[in-house]
Amino acid sequence: NNYNPLLHHRHSIRLQGYDYSQEGLYFVTVCTHNMQCLFGNITNGQMILNQFGQIIESACQQIEQQSPYIRFNIYCIMPNHFHAIIEITSSCTGGSRTALSRPTKPLGRIIGAFKTITTKNINLINNTPGQRLWHRNYYEHIIRNDYSYQNIYNYILENPEGGIGINIGDERGDGGYDGDRGDDGDGGMGDGRGGSRTARTGPALFK
Repeated sequence: NNYNPLLHHRHSIRLQGYDYSQEGLYFVTVCTHNMQCLFGNITNGQMILNQFGQIIESACQQIEQQSPYIRFNIYCIMPNHFHAIIEITSSCTGGSRTALSRPTKPLGRIIGAFKTITTKNINLINNTPGQRLWHRNYYEHIIRNDYSYQNIYNYILENPEGGIGINIGDERGDGGYDGDRGDDGDGGMGDGRGGSRTARTGPALFK
């Protein structure tokens, strides 16, 4: 068998030449290690977060507070995975357009921070230092227009049964930094049923 780097390389395919730290919108899915159901239970079509699920939610808020250029426009916590639209905006240090900008973290670093915070806090509760919480990588899709944004936003908001039912292409990007152990791998999209959702108004990027 001939080696094909697009098929046999263990890392996800990075979109060549794309700057994942620039302003933009990204649809992200992160799955738990071995698809373990850890964050709550679905009852009557509604996701009831347990203590670990609440930690996932708190991590989103913590990241936004620490890095104002990062915005979770909408996210959905499932028993064994997490969906979100992450918006990276300008990171000016002042209020004017001429203010100096601080470098923004690329998407992989943002997901790494999310994994690190959640893994550390859940392992503290379980007294399981070093235990892996997340799959080594994550799925991501660059949202390039309002049509794509609205389809993905509505999917997360409505969370239909049977998984993701929107046409977002087959683009797999930044392998990213893993907050559990610092390695890369391949993610997955998971099943979309009855998650705990938080939604905001849409971005100004396509308006």
